[in-house]
Amino acid sequence: MRVIYLTGEVQRLDGSNRLVLAVSDFDGLYGVRRRLTQRARLLANAQGAQAVAVIPWPQAMLTTADEANNHGDDAASRRMFTTLAERLALLERLTLFDTVVVAPVTSGAAGITDVKDAVKATDSGDLPHALWRRMQSLGAVVALLGATDDPLPAAIMDQARAAGGAVETLTPEGEREMTTAAQLQRLVAAGEIAQVTQRLSHTYSITGEVIAGDRRGRLLGYPTANMRPDPRKPTPAHGIYAVRVALPGELEPTHPAVTSVGVRPTFGEGLQPLVETYLFDLTMDLYGLSLNVAFVAWLREERRFTSVDALIDQMALDTQQARAMLASDDDTGMTRHGTTTADNADNADNADNADRPGASQTTDRATNEAATNEADRIGRRRPA
Repeated sequence: MRVIYLTGEVQRLDGSNRLVLAVSDFDGLYGVRRRLTQRARLLANAQGAQAVAVIPWPQAMLTTADEANNHGDDAASRRMFTTLAERLALLERLTLFDTVVVAPVTSGAAGITDVKDAVKATDSGDLPHALWRRMQSLGAVVALLGATDDPLPAAIMDQARAAGGAVETLTPEGEREMTTAAQLQRLVAAGEIAQVTQRLSHTYSITGEVIAGDRRGRLLGYPTANMRPDPRKPTPAHGIYAVRVALPGELEPTHPAVTSVGVRPTFGEGLQPLVETYLFDLTMDLYGLSLNVAFVAWLREERRFTSVDALIDQMALDTQQARAMLASDDDTGMTRHGTTTADNADNADNADNADRPGASQTTDRATNEAATNEADRIGRRRPA
């Protein structure tokens, strides 16, 4: 898969001159976004064309005028579920697109320089028209695909439709595709990892640089890699999670680990939130490296312990439980590649059943009940 940034003078794409363009933010591949990738590949194969994803960037520019008017700058800087690098990696793993084109909405051709101007341009048609002209210069567009819940792509498709282009708009079908960004953000913030995974069809992850900490984990026998949460993305609820980690250069999160999200209440008040990850059986200096942490399952909430010994005992239980959950691909309904087994089977009925709100999370919490009872025995105290 090639990645091209639509800056400066536009050149035609190599390979077939016939293009099927799918325009979307492709953020997290939630909602109809995953089906959009599949539809593009199907049409490209039928037309003997290239399947090309077009991502207008930055995503903040996709805010609608109503959101900007009602919520001001907060709406314009709404959180995303994947960074640009993460969504490019997701598209790479799907192997459905021949090319991904990142189209800056600050393009000089469009004359857009900030979020408010982009919102106005979206309403007036200037920005969609400019982007549609630039996309046409890539080759012969035989089909243009988009989703109804994506405001800027919808406006671009209006331009293409007015010019007589072949346009296809996908609308959400079924509970999974009807998931909204607001619903996803609430689920992530609540630590409902199983439900988030079902709606994304892959594990939710965060990426960040490993920073220096107080080395307390090393003293406790569990050296952790400390990361500051990315403010552009929702951070899972404070608690302990079974995770998999990708090191720099690795496309897949495969290293088993346990992660703590929170403020370490046992050691004081007013501490800054951190994401701390203990990688099993890995001994190397991680400082300064960028790690991708994929959240597989919730283990327990963050708690304050009355003694360090009680905390160490609980950390041993957390590690044991996370190892067991991650030892098999099927323990949590996940593959090691971060996609759901139902999704890999391509079975719509199974996917619908897996999507029942609360079903998998209830199983997740029930699976953890024995460990929770054991935690009570060794001295669990009130949540932080």
